[in-house]
Order: sequence, then C-alpha cells, then structure tokens
Amino acid sequence: KRLANHDALTGLPNRALLQDRTEQALQKARRNNTRVAMLLLDLDNFKLLNDSLGHSVGDALLKDVADRLEEVSRSLDTVSRQGGDEFVVLLPEISSFDAVGDFAERLLVAINSPFSIQGSRYDLSVSIGISLYPDDAHDAESLYRHADAAMYQAKVDGRNRYRFFSADIEQSTRGRHLLEQHMRSALDARVFEVFYQAKVIADENKIVGMEALLRWPTGQGGYISPAVFIPLAEYSGLIVEIGAWVIQQACQQIKYLQSQGLSDMRIAVNVSMPQFRN
Repeated sequence: KRLANHDALTGLPNRALLQDRTEQALQKARRNNTRVAMLLLDLDNFKLLNDSLGHSVGDALLKDVADRLEEVSRSLDTVSRQGGDEFVVLLPEISSFDAVGDFAERLLVAINSPFSIQGSRYDLSVSIGISLYPDDAHDAESLYRHADAAMYQAKVDGRNRYRFFSADIEQSTRGRHLLEQHMRSALDARVFEVFYQAKVIADENKIVGMEALLRWPTGQGGYISPAVFIPLAEYSGLIVEIGAWVIQQACQQIKYLQSQGLSDMRIAVNVSMPQFRN
C-alpha cells in the first residue's frame, strides 16, 4: 500500500495519494465554505544540474528539497512529489490570500538556502504557481492545471518567484498552447526567416560582421515578437531544432558571402541554454 501511494525516492505522497487528499480537502471546503490552495513547485534549471553532475547528486538534492518542504509545511498540509523535479503542496483550510503568499515566500527562502551534498555546495531556486478553490477552480484537475499555468508564468517572469493564477494567465495559457501548435507547423513548413543585422566600424563605414536574428512572419505583413515565441520555444523544447536550423541558415549565408569575395565575414548566432547543453 505504501509503494502504491508514495514516491520511492523521497517517501512523499505520490500523484495518486495527492489526488485522494485533494478530493477530501475539496469536499470539506465545500461543507465548511472554506478555501483550499494548491502550490505547484518546479525547480529552476534542475535538468541541467542533474545532467552535468549525475543522478546520484540530483537524487540527493531532491531528497533534501523534500525534507525542507516538509519542514516549512503544517502537519495538515500534503507535500507531494509528482515526478522529476516537480513538487506539489496542498494547503487545506487556509485563512487568507496573504497567508498563502507568506507560505510561498517561506518556500522560496527554504529552497534558496545553499544545499550541501558530499561536502559540495549547490544553490537552487524554484518557481511556484498557486491556484485556489473556489476562486480559480472547483475540482482537483482544474486546481492542478491552473497551478501549472501560474507556475509557467513565474518561469516567464524570471524564475525564483511565485505567481497566483488569474483569468489573464488562463487566457495566455490557451494562447500559448495554440502558439506552440503554430510554431511546430511553422518549423515544418520553414516559415521562419533569418534577418542579418550588420556590425559596422563607423569610422570606416565598413561591415565587419553580422548577427543572425530569427523572425516569424505572420503571413499578413507583420511578425510575431521573439520576446513571445523564444521563451515558449525554450519551454517546449522546440528551441533545439529551431536553433539548429538558424545555424544552418547562417552557414549557408557565410558560404554565399565567401563566393562573393567576402572571405573574412563572421556571423554571430545566439544559442539558448537548452541548445547549448544539447
């Protein structure tokens, strides 16, 4: 029974047990006209740390994170590991929004404190999304989905912070899913374009290099801002394939310039962290 309801690594309740406790908390909240909060936590850039240091260190860090989350939480709260570096804290019988915000602040401080594994120091941060019953959702599935959307917003806003779910986030989440679908289609159809911004020695009026800049035309004379689609490409993993395509385009451009007698022309290409790791 324990194996079926608890995470093997950390000993925390798993997804199945969290689901059960969430349903119980919601039923009680409906009877007593109270609130329930769900906080979804995702460690920032943990995969990079795990891949570079090895899974033994990563597992040890996840255990320590689990211990800290339990230390900060109340006895009636449920701290759960959903898998990977994702945790959920369920808060039944909460008194106010401020209390949830204060608790999220304590979680941030707890994770920000340095970790020591086998004599080595490691620094982590976490992004937290918060949704509440009955303000944001009326069932367990919506509560989790909205907490996930708020967590993504915390990532977009710079990581190492928490965000409450809102209607604006819900709208942007729907738009994000739609944009991601369009992005995959645009990549398959090679709709993206690469612009080249010149690097110039002003005194000599001489172009000495260029920077490759990815642009996504809308097909109606406009362009989707890179500030919108680049973070989404990184989050979805598409940035690796897109980045490889940009490098290929830059190389073809260099080859063309060399054929025109510009043998020393250099092109700078921005490389995202997931692409660099890959």
